[in-house]
Amino acid sequence: MGTDENSMEHPDSKRRLLLKSSILGLLATPVISCTEKRTFAQSIYLGQGVLVGEVGERSALIQTRLTQSMELIEGDVPGAPGRVKFQWSVSSDLTNSQVSPWIDATPAREFTVRHQLTELVPGTTYFYKAVCEAESGEILTSPIGSFRTQYGDQSTEPVKMVFTTCMGYYIYHIANRNKPLAGGGPRRQGYPSLAAIKRLHPDYVSFNGDVVYFDEPIARQVKKHTEEKVDFSQMNYVPEQGTDLRGMRRKYHEQLSQPRFHDLFASVGVYFSKDDHDHRGNDSDPYGDFPMSHDLAVATTREQLPILPADDLGQGVTYRTHRMSKDLQVWFMEGRNHRSPNSMPDGPEKSLWGKVQKRWLRETLLASDATFKVILNPTPMIGPDDAYKTDNHTNIGGFRYEGDEFFHWLTSQNIDPGKLFIITGDRHWQYHAENPAGFQEFSTGALDDSNARAGRQSGDPDSTDPDAEIIQHYVQLENNIGGGFLQLSVARDGDTPKAAFTFFDITGKELYSVSA
Repeated sequence: MGTDENSMEHPDSKRRLLLKSSILGLLATPVISCTEKRTFAQSIYLGQGVLVGEVGERSALIQTRLTQSMELIEGDVPGAPGRVKFQWSVSSDLTNSQVSPWIDATPAREFTVRHQLTELVPGTTYFYKAVCEAESGEILTSPIGSFRTQYGDQSTEPVKMVFTTCMGYYIYHIANRNKPLAGGGPRRQGYPSLAAIKRLHPDYVSFNGDVVYFDEPIARQVKKHTEEKVDFSQMNYVPEQGTDLRGMRRKYHEQLSQPRFHDLFASVGVYFSKDDHDHRGNDSDPYGDFPMSHDLAVATTREQLPILPADDLGQGVTYRTHRMSKDLQVWFMEGRNHRSPNSMPDGPEKSLWGKVQKRWLRETLLASDATFKVILNPTPMIGPDDAYKTDNHTNIGGFRYEGDEFFHWLTSQNIDPGKLFIITGDRHWQYHAENPAGFQEFSTGALDDSNARAGRQSGDPDSTDPDAEIIQHYVQLENNIGGGFLQLSVARDGDTPKAAFTFFDITGKELYSVSA
């Protein structure tokens, strides 16, 4: 799969580079196998649960994967051949259900099965299950899950969404393995934030990039563990980066095998975006010196996550917009596939979004009559961020020209800054910031405490806002570092639409809230 019409050509776009020799030597440390292989009573399992993605008014994508276990086996969840059909109904007991055809789970698709549900009714709760058959004839049925379709542009019903990012499996399970687990355990259940999100009963959850980290563990972490003679077999972890197809797939398997993901997936519709770490590596573009192939990373994301229909994996674009209700429309931006090289001098020809996506964004924003418009960008547009970076719209020497140009365009079109908001992933701290034009940005922060850090303050000479032009309404600094998530609630107070943005910590404790 090559870069598409949005990509900017670059003479290095076909280069495929190996790890630098110093890193290669460290990452070549042999993996210790489990001393005793687990035995299982069944021949097929659903080790990554069942999830429903890209929920619209009348359609959704349902997905599962046949596996050989519910647990990691030597750091992976091996797939299993068989076939799957899905049942769905408006009845909780699945009476009068519709049924998909049998779909084969094959090695070509990594035993992942995806089906597009169509002709759904807007604003309706649906119940579903997966019926699976092994090659032996054994039948496995999933627990019943549910999701609700979007209400559509005529409904004023309330909508509640949760946004999160930076799901660092390695740092949570391995680097912090000996630290007390805030929010409760056991650690193997997965990130405490997932349980807290479920308790809030959102309608939808958006995972805003860095769903996995292909580039972990990094060299210094491997060196540390080598010196400590860490026995990874006791943790069922393979200390390798995901640089090839098998390794990239394994990163998704270990992440999505955590039970708290399964529990959450069974009750909400989900949306996924990717960023740098689930693309090629930290601050990646399609052209730079990374051991991960751009084309392979893009293909693996489309295979593993329900963003596109199964028959559209190679052609469809991953930027899209969803009209949740009369009062809310959300734009999901693609930040890696179409960008210019990070090293290119900033200016009018440099683009993070690509010309086609940028034109699409402007056209769809102008066409929308939603009360509140929310742009979900995987990287920040207001910040402030670290001054040394050249990866995003806030960065001096990065893509700041395009970011400034976009905010100038919004102002020229008389788009109300009190009705259009930016939500960003990527940054490992929560913040609510406002630029001089009055537009506001909310950073979800990292999903877990283990991956959180202190943010940059407005006026900090080492930030992208040394002159303190940005108003920081809320920011996590040294005194309140922590993971968590952001909730957006849109509802009417009488006839008046209201939007509330609320930050939570990993236990579900409210940290900060503001309404518009």
